Amino acid sequence: MRKWFFLAAILLLGWWVLAHWRAMGWPAGQRSQADSLLRTLAPVLDQVMPPSQYPTAEILAIIYPEMLRYSPLQDGVEQEVNRRLYARHNLTEEVDFSTGWFQMKPSFAERLEWYYRAVLPQHPCALDFVYTETDSVTRRLARLARLADPRWQLVYLRGFYHVVNHRFPQLATYPALKRVRLMALAYNVGFQRPEDSLWRWEKVKHFPHGSMAKLMGELNTHSYADLAEEFYMRTCDLTTSVPPQTRAPAPLLKTGGCSSASTTD
Repeated sequence: MRKWFFLAAILLLGWWVLAHWRAMGWPAGQRSQADSLLRTLAPVLDQVMPPSQYPTAEILAIIYPEMLRYSPLQDGVEQEVNRRLYARHNLTEEVDFSTGWFQMKPSFAERLEWYYRAVLPQHPCALDFVYTETDSVTRRLARLARLADPRWQLVYLRGFYHVVNHRFPQLATYPALKRVRLMALAYNVGFQRPEDSLWRWEKVKHFPHGSMAKLMGELNTHSYADLAEEFYMRTCDLTTSVPPQTRAPAPLLKTGGCSSASTTD
């Protein structure tokens, strides 16, 4: 197992170097990749979350900043470390690398699955998170396999949408942009936090480097909520209040859930 700890250390160092290099043109340089991935997802998105039933523009805004951060090479290495250490050696606290296009962590999936078991067992989405695997290792491996599958990530995203609306029923009364920003913060910081704790992160420029932002010298860091808002406004072709350097032109997809509201008040 020692070699996998060594690999994890090399991965962290490599991540720092790669992140420093990518940050020079981030996020503009990653938009074309993220947009391409979303277009690939469009047919599956319509099946998992039909626009007639879900505000897909709002929901996609939640994960779009993570898609900007996604790197296929880095993702492949992190998935293997997750399989070796998180799944097979039960290092669930020490190893928790983000996975897939939406950069979902195993801990995120576990919290979501627990919420449906403990709080919303009768919700239709609860059936999505039932496992047939009986032992913990195969169940963790199955969870990682799900997180590596874009369709399953959409299923988890749909589950997250229902959970966050259950946790914060006041979302239904908020203007569109305020909803987008709060749901994005809950995804990025943790839906288990109370609302006032989430809002404290609204203007914090820590993305995409997270806790390493200061080590990176805060090089080209952004507010996660700002990036989510930019995507929503671009998709719905609305005027945005986000600073010009973080904007991107042209609507991306035809989605449901666009609102003419352009304020968060």
